[in-house]
Amino acid sequence: MGWFKTCAIDTEEKKPKIWLRYVDGTLLIWDQGELQLEKFLQRIINLRESINFTMEKINNELPFLDVKVERSDRQIKTSVYRKSIHTGEYLNYESNDPRCTKRAHNAHS
Repeated sequence: MGWFKTCAIDTEEKKPKIWLRYVDGTLLIWDQGELQLEKFLQRIINLRESINFTMEKINNELPFLDVKVERSDRQIKTSVYRKSIHTGEYLNYESNDPRCTKRAHNAHS
């Protein structure tokens, strides 16, 4: 995806203000107008068939990972985001998972 970002952004005349990526999630902040955003999105979609982008816009807020990102008066605010199906349950310590996972430690430490 580093190669993809280089192709998608470095060669683009109109660039996102911010481009954040984690695994298969990408968050970008765009301040160049709606039409330019649509053009940019279409261009990066066409860069490689195997990589697909979708765009979510929800009343000036959107979930990214476990964070709700909200635009308000030209400021960005963040808060914890929980899906509607979130149960509050986490990994049971008695489960058959590696101890390092249960203790949230690196497997090699």
